[in-house]
Amino acid sequence: MVAGIIASTGEPTYGQSLFGVAPQSTILPINVFTKFTDQETCGFPPCIYSYLSDQMSALAWLTGEYFANLPGAPSTTVGINMSLGTLTSCPQSAQRILTQVQSKGLSVVVAAGNQNMDAARNYPANCDNVISVAATGFYGERASYSNWGESITLAAPGGNGRYSIYSTAHDNGYLNKQGTSLASPHVAGVIALLYAINPKLNPVKIKEIITSPASITPFPLPEALPKGSLSCVDVNNPNKLCGAGIINAYKAVQVAQLLTDKQRR
Repeated sequence: MVAGIIASTGEPTYGQSLFGVAPQSTILPINVFTKFTDQETCGFPPCIYSYLSDQMSALAWLTGEYFANLPGAPSTTVGINMSLGTLTSCPQSAQRILTQVQSKGLSVVVAAGNQNMDAARNYPANCDNVISVAATGFYGERASYSNWGESITLAAPGGNGRYSIYSTAHDNGYLNKQGTSLASPHVAGVIALLYAINPKLNPVKIKEIITSPASITPFPLPEALPKGSLSCVDVNNPNKLCGAGIINAYKAVQVAQLLTDKQRR
């Protein structure tokens, strides 16, 4: 589903035609998950978990570190999407490699987490040098499950209630689901678009562009939302922030194009 949100080409397949945010981009899938089938590990097997060591190895490989029996990472990689997380502080080993990743010119986009709590408690959303994404619903409200707080960079559609995200599925079909794991790839797709406009951009400039007031859709005020909705600008809950605003691909591309045109002059 994440890959489809970022880069589905729109080619009619299995009776559907679905365009991702950046349909001409390329996905480089790196498996950091392990499947378990024992009841002691899973409770109700099977289940899939991700070891921190596998995540670190994947990130290190993308920075150019050598691994036996693996080819070098492609130099065309511009961004990393991490639709995963767990309740823990940001490990020092993870922070070191994430800082290194950014120094190599790679933007790291991560899901904020689905516990409806402060994202400062959720790794990797609580690490520095990442773009942490909360989830909004159809009306721009904060999704009921989405994490929040000062660790959040911005928000993107993740589905909420009766409105969910529709994307490609692993079984040659399509699914409706909800989660910050589906909000994060919306931002990753926009970043791919920005690099297509200007390959000389870097993670710091990318973050400036996508969080600029000229690039985002402002959060709607509570009174503009359906009754019972959670707001990202609720004065009664000022600590429940959702970042700078909602990602807006059209506006972000316009800002990137203007900056590129100015550089050319």
